[in-house]
Amino acid sequence: MEKRKVVWICTLIFLLAGCSSSFSSLDIGAGNGLSKNQVLLIGLFGTVSQLDPVDMGQGSVIILNNVNEGLFRIRKDNQVEPAVAEEYTVSEDKKLYSFKLRKDAKWSDNRPVTAHDFEFAWKRAVHPNIKGDSASLFYPIENARRYHTGKAKKEEVGVRAVDDYTFEVKLEKPDPYFIQRLASPAFFPVREDMVKKYGYQFGLKHETVLYNGPFVVQQWDPSKVVLKKNPYYWDRNHVTLERVEFLILNNPKKEIELFYADKLHAIALQDYTAAYRNSPEFIQVEDGVTVFLNFNYKNKFLVNKNIRKAIALAIDRNVLTNTILKNGAKPANGLVPPTINVGGKPFHNGNSPYLKYDKKQAQKYLKKGLEELKLSKLPELHLITVYEDIAVDIKRQLRENLGLEVKLMKAPTFDAYKKYEADLEIREWKASHNDPMSFLDIFDSKSDFNTFHFKNKDYDTLIDKEHELTDLQQKQKVALQAERLLVEKLVAVVPLYYEGSSFLQKKYVKDLYRHPFVADLSLKWAYISDERDK
Repeated sequence: MEKRKVVWICTLIFLLAGCSSSFSSLDIGAGNGLSKNQVLLIGLFGTVSQLDPVDMGQGSVIILNNVNEGLFRIRKDNQVEPAVAEEYTVSEDKKLYSFKLRKDAKWSDNRPVTAHDFEFAWKRAVHPNIKGDSASLFYPIENARRYHTGKAKKEEVGVRAVDDYTFEVKLEKPDPYFIQRLASPAFFPVREDMVKKYGYQFGLKHETVLYNGPFVVQQWDPSKVVLKKNPYYWDRNHVTLERVEFLILNNPKKEIELFYADKLHAIALQDYTAAYRNSPEFIQVEDGVTVFLNFNYKNKFLVNKNIRKAIALAIDRNVLTNTILKNGAKPANGLVPPTINVGGKPFHNGNSPYLKYDKKQAQKYLKKGLEELKLSKLPELHLITVYEDIAVDIKRQLRENLGLEVKLMKAPTFDAYKKYEADLEIREWKASHNDPMSFLDIFDSKSDFNTFHFKNKDYDTLIDKEHELTDLQQKQKVALQAERLLVEKLVAVVPLYYEGSSFLQKKYVKDLYRHPFVADLSLKWAYISDERDK
């Protein structure tokens, strides 16, 4: 067995974006005085639907990432660092991981966090009756997919508590991204007695959940979530904030008013980015999110590759980002965003010259597609979206550039798409961890997230091949081939833009870190400086 002290050693297996000589905690407040009032007020856009790691909306993920903790957590530089795991070993064949848990990790009722809590949580996440979004993240684990699809028994899933503080995981095959996955809230521990006690109510109220992270939920209602410092957190001496209040207004204009009235300390600007870009309190970050146009392959018109190519070439992504959004989003040519890296270098490494806007070529491919389909008249297409402003401009561009009429259908959420019959859909995908396959996997014909049932044998073969490889550079090469096949040759999807987020944040708010993947926000190291008191 090859032993790795994760507190001190960083390896290619678990740090893909670079390397640091130490995982020691941040020296919070060094060189800065602290405010007497360590209460942070934040605007939270969206909803907090539940606090169960098996099925997380975006608002829920932000809360969970700050009140619970898994074997690893994402740190300020978007790499991973040990959390409940104190050290781990990996077998020579790179398939068996043994994690030693720290004995000072406690739940918020002062009971120890044990390996049994991880075994229960991970097997629960892939239970056949659990239909949450997280199950596929566990598929590298031996028999996890088979158990989730009813083809194996729970006892055959490759996770087990050897004792209270030793947790063992067996993979189907070596996965150099495996440690990266473990920072996701999907891999957080869950106490079995709490699930048994509350049943289907588990996670629906803050009293039904226990916490093992830097904070605990003190209050939760539709308009506000209040966190307070967790006195039992193992690393509590490096948590400075005493309380965090999330206001859920979903009203950017009102949040801006509250920000300038000092009743909010950090807010997302949403549609107001351009107006505040020159503010000294303006912050912009790159997200690990791609927004793309998806095709319904039941539509005979869109099954034709030349028609899809015409649509892809007819959309000027620069107009979408620079004229419509104006929020830091960048035009996308590839499906995988630039925040994803391999071995410390961008996944694309400057090589993503896929289909770009070209009106003349778009019209050429449209004509060719119509001839192949023997059509003399363009059909009307239905486009479903949650992004109305973007959809309106895509409708305009397709009409002006191709003469194609598009009827818009507005949905309140992405989950609501299944209630509609649409030909096109605008979707977004956020990386669960630093791995290009977290994007490319969704178009595998076996994927639960392949919403319009795209299927291509060559693409599936490349995806399977990538998963079989263990060398990072070889995996990158095959993943790039898969993306080029998907986006350029098959035109199975049209990447539109990579999301960017803009914020206003008070200057006295320090070390509040935002991440492109896993979860948007980490509060562990944040503090209010004494600039606020002056």
